[in-house]
Amino acid sequence: MVFNFGVLRDFFPRESKNRTFDKTFLDIVNRIFIGKTVDYPLLIDFIMRKTRKQLDNNEEKKKSSIYDDVSALNGFLLLHYINELGLFRNENEENSRMDEMVNGVSRLIELEILPLETRVEKFFEMNKAFFDNDTKKAVFLEGALVQGLMEVQQEKRGSTPFFSKLHGLKMNEDLVRRIMPDIRNKLYEYEEIERYRDLQFIVSNYFSKTGTKLEGTDNEISFYFVLGMNMHRLFEIK
Repeated sequence: MVFNFGVLRDFFPRESKNRTFDKTFLDIVNRIFIGKTVDYPLLIDFIMRKTRKQLDNNEEKKKSSIYDDVSALNGFLLLHYINELGLFRNENEENSRMDEMVNGVSRLIELEILPLETRVEKFFEMNKAFFDNDTKKAVFLEGALVQGLMEVQQEKRGSTPFFSKLHGLKMNEDLVRRIMPDIRNKLYEYEEIERYRDLQFIVSNYFSKTGTKLEGTDNEISFYFVLGMNMHRLFEIK
């Protein structure tokens, strides 16, 4: 995946619901060229708008997996690019600096040969600028686990009714905590509990580290959850 300004334009189209986002798009482009800070929550908001809009426009995806939807992946690419330029507002510049980028598919493929727990740790280390708290890690991995469950459903019954529990990808703290027992129950029902036992344990462990309150906005939680769904193949149990 390579960044270009078409990726940015995709999230700020010329016309959307009879309105244009030209002004916002051009403002961000200008900020990139002159080195001014870019609003991280604004980008997350528009990434999720695009992701949900694609879902609303495609009834078939409401019935099946959405791992092939590139909106969240392109959003991740955009965030990487802005972060690499050091343009996000952050009180601690050292924490916001990206030490190592995911640089092409080949480096991700290397993860697949590692044991699951090591794979998870390596992935977060490679992307530590964006996985800087346990909430993001927990929600991301839960998204990967849910995608795995839905692919099991698709294989065994030809549909993915679990998707209806995701409220059109409008995720929040209550929802991501509430669906964990449902995931486990469904995996038992489909006799796939052993296949996903290790990933369940890792997800639960990260949730336990979050304490009583998750960090971040609902849009941010939604973004990391959908990103996990899109990248779930990195954490598949063969």
